[in-house]
Amino acid sequence: MKTKKALEQAELAVQGDPLHPGIRSAIAGCLGAVGRYAEAEAHHRQLLEFHPGIGLSYAVLATLYAARRMFVEALPFAEKAHSLSPWVPQYTGLYAGLLVRTGEAERGQKLVQNLGSGVVYGVPIGLVAFFICCGEIDLAADWVEKAIEERFQGIAFALQGALGEPLRASPRWPKLAAMMNLSVQG
Repeated sequence: MKTKKALEQAELAVQGDPLHPGIRSAIAGCLGAVGRYAEAEAHHRQLLEFHPGIGLSYAVLATLYAARRMFVEALPFAEKAHSLSPWVPQYTGLYAGLLVRTGEAERGQKLVQNLGSGVVYGVPIGLVAFFICCGEIDLAADWVEKAIEERFQGIAFALQGALGEPLRASPRWPKLAAMMNLSVQG
């Protein structure tokens, strides 16, 4: 599988430069893509020890917890990611969706409204994150299609990790994977 090959290369890279944030993030992403969530979590926690201002690590930690249905534990990580980078639609959608999931629906709905109607580039991925967190997989799939249509960079990578797990299990995944030229199996 291509994902396993990518993981092998990332493992070699992290041996060469264990403190590099990009490499550490890449290996964590590869680990998440093969379902090794605990190891991915450990890499992001190590990364945050040296670089505590990386919103991506907080967002990934939130998705790793959410994938294990640990929504309450995921919420503070999503909140931190959003507070560090409130302009990133994916962090806004993730945080808003986790607010809804943890019983703060009104606050989550208000926050997701900040994303607007989804016509601005990058907003569809935020709505994907929101609807996945809310458990509304068909709506998330609709927004994945819009993200693909706008050629959002990183959509394939984002969906191959913990965030995309519910989509990959849905009947809509084969069509979405084909739209991104991905193998259905990964």
